[in-house]
Amino acid sequence: MSVNDKPGFSYPRCRTLILFVTHTFLWIGIVVSGGCRKLVSVGSPEMQLNNSEVFASDAAATAAIMGIYIDLSGRETGMIAGGLSLFCGWTSDELQIHSPFPDYQEFYNNNLTASNNVLLQWWTEIYKNIYAANLILEQVPLSGGLSEGMKRQLQGEARFIRAFLHFYAVNLFGPAPYITSTAYRDNANSRRLSVDSVYARIIDDLSIAEKLLPDIVTGGARTRPTALAASSLLSRVYLYIRQWEKAEASASKVIDRSDGLIKLEASLDTVFLSVSAEAIWQLQPVRPMRNTNEAFYFTKRNTLRLASLSNLFYHTTFENGDKRKQRWVHISEVGGTSYYSPYKYKVGQSETLKEYLSVFRLSELLLIRAEARTQLNKLDSATNDLNIIRLRAGLEDSRAGSKDHLLEAIARERRAELFVESGHRWFDLKRRGETFQLKAIKNDWMVTDTLFPIPQKQLDNNRGFTQNAGY
Repeated sequence: MSVNDKPGFSYPRCRTLILFVTHTFLWIGIVVSGGCRKLVSVGSPEMQLNNSEVFASDAAATAAIMGIYIDLSGRETGMIAGGLSLFCGWTSDELQIHSPFPDYQEFYNNNLTASNNVLLQWWTEIYKNIYAANLILEQVPLSGGLSEGMKRQLQGEARFIRAFLHFYAVNLFGPAPYITSTAYRDNANSRRLSVDSVYARIIDDLSIAEKLLPDIVTGGARTRPTALAASSLLSRVYLYIRQWEKAEASASKVIDRSDGLIKLEASLDTVFLSVSAEAIWQLQPVRPMRNTNEAFYFTKRNTLRLASLSNLFYHTTFENGDKRKQRWVHISEVGGTSYYSPYKYKVGQSETLKEYLSVFRLSELLLIRAEARTQLNKLDSATNDLNIIRLRAGLEDSRAGSKDHLLEAIARERRAELFVESGHRWFDLKRRGETFQLKAIKNDWMVTDTLFPIPQKQLDNNRGFTQNAGY
């Protein structure tokens, strides 16, 4: 049995693992914390402990990769742990803001500055964990204490993580460096690559990860990336770069499984549970007394929190009879005003872990394949994929007849199915060239707002780095 065949680790085990990672891999923390001061400038090699001790066993090496997932899941406003849902919900048209914090207001008003602390945290989150993935890729092949199966597993996961984080770097910030080593002097002077170049490297990493990783978790939570997670990200990448045939093929690898291990949940209330059959890759929460950050961010129980759905989004997104409006939106009355909030994740403070953060789920893959098939003029099969999503939502089959009408229907369905989830709405507006629509609701909107600014500390530390236009 591979590590990926084991059930997801429980919360008590996770706390133990955090301590294990902290004590056993303190050297990673030392090296990576240095990397926060530059792009990935990590100090001299003399600072590192003996690498042979770090990857001496399967258990110790597993803790190294788990440390990445703990970091991604444990950040309060982390990019992956809910930050994309919240902050990109503000930059698009999904959310209204109830927070006075200036850094948060900058997202909502689309007037981000290079000194924004949230953006700096995201940049650090991306390149810190890319560095950790590169460290694993460099050290695992040199280890004599690891089994061959573990070597494949770790290298596959590290390549997946490297591609996954670069995907967000290029979609948030535009041209970006693609870091593939721990050579601190080279990385400190890295340059931004074109978007096409970054995507080509992402595809290379994911194609290798597909071959190295096990197919799917057969029992327990899906908290480790698998070959199907790599296929899922590949399908999203191909969709974004308009390679329709490859987007369809990659999505089909996930959708067309015959063993029933991945399938749509019949109930909308079980989609985001830790045991969801729809999940492809999840992150287990690690913060004490909390499930997901999404359940913590949004207004409910008649108390204003950080955000709620904009009235315009709520009233124009869902068709009559859409169960998602009933099950995935919570209505609160505060001071005589109704607020409509995302309610996909329902468990706030609790010692019991019931909900995991869904990073990839089957619904997205169906919508990707539907869009790709429409672009390939496979209208009947595309409509079938779309109607699977609509059926669960309690809606009638789509009546879109032409290619253009079907593309519009799929865009509407993505808006309703994936709302306030991992920044999908923001990225959809960008990839379809529709961010200009925000001008109607945001007076200060400018076309340069489609890219976020490079954090000022990064510009200060790497003088060869250029800022995005408009900042």
